[in-house]
Amino acid sequence: MTITTEKILRKIKKENIIPSPRWMFVVRDGIFWCMFIISLLLGALSFAVLADLLLNHDWDIYFHLNKSFMQYVLLSIPYVWIISLLLFAWFACYDFVHIKGWYRCKVYVVVSISIIASLVMGIFFYYSGVGRQIDQILSDRIPFYHFVSLDKNWIWCNPHSGLLGGEIIDIKFDNGKMIVKDCHGNEWLIKKIMIHPNIFKIRAGEKIKIIGKELNVGEFEAVEFRSW
Repeated sequence: MTITTEKILRKIKKENIIPSPRWMFVVRDGIFWCMFIISLLLGALSFAVLADLLLNHDWDIYFHLNKSFMQYVLLSIPYVWIISLLLFAWFACYDFVHIKGWYRCKVYVVVSISIIASLVMGIFFYYSGVGRQIDQILSDRIPFYHFVSLDKNWIWCNPHSGLLGGEIIDIKFDNGKMIVKDCHGNEWLIKKIMIHPNIFKIRAGEKIKIIGKELNVGEFEAVEFRSW
């Protein structure tokens, strides 16, 4: 028996140290495994929202807002979702290193697996439309969400700048007109919709983005239609 072992045994006897039951370690590992999986899942959802915001953003309309391209890019970057993605990746790594036996894996392996797992699930969520749904729900239900993420309503409620978006109230193909309610609740008569073949795919109740020009109060001439 070594000197170190003897010292440990004497300390155990002296301080009457009682070993913790095995079930406590099992529960502890279970909790960290759950937290690890939840962190990966939240990271994947953050990636899905981030991908939707970046890939479906209207990067070509900056001149309508009197911004340079770089100014528009800086305004459009969803910083909160980038931070969320990095934060949940860190949480996943933190939870993993508290799981029994983690030392058998190298740190870079753990980090790589966490990132790859979040990306794979995030891509699945993105193509499933989950990212867009999350962004829409947060935009509709959280008043301050537009302060931390670029608000489509802020961009597409600029009829004076040629940008108008909102919900289609009524559409009539026979006379080439439709009624759209904007983010402020104002109704607009949209003219010249017959020159756009893709407009036939749009129905009342859906949201739409329109590029064109304001004619009069409540009247807007369409040049281009885009899905919301």
